[in-house]
Amino acid sequence: MSTIDYIELGKRLVASKHFKWMPGMLCQRRLHTGAWVPVRLMEAAYNATVIDYRFVERGAVPSMNQAAARIMGEGNITMIGWVLTDDLLPDLSDVATKGCVMQLVREAWEDPEAHFALGAAGWALMSGESRIADVVYPSPPSKDEAEAMVLAMETASCR
Repeated sequence: MSTIDYIELGKRLVASKHFKWMPGMLCQRRLHTGAWVPVRLMEAAYNATVIDYRFVERGAVPSMNQAAARIMGEGNITMIGWVLTDDLLPDLSDVATKGCVMQLVREAWEDPEAHFALGAAGWALMSGESRIADVVYPSPPSKDEAEAMVLAMETASCR
């Protein structure tokens, strides 16, 4: 991937089996106009009922159970409130979000010492000095490990 498509990586990450929302993640929120705006995730709620972007306690109003997130605006965006996570994608260009995803990789691979190392063949998922299951990511590697993190999340169930 010569130019990193963070929107596409965010879609792949959210679709992975081991993904979950974590406080602190920077997200891109799709507005009804189709535009994306940055928001910071403050809290996630699973099996919550959300109606018209207002959070309602589970079971208070008949509705489909969905995941929701409490967000606040980033930069000059001044919104705060609950939204459906369907409208959010994690922004893997953000350092705090990468830290959250690295923790998710460690949980998915059941290895608290998991980390990435960049070599001639690409990014490798490591534990200490050893490769984990010889997982090596595409060459030529990007200097940004975001793609490797997403691939690690997608392949974690292969262990």
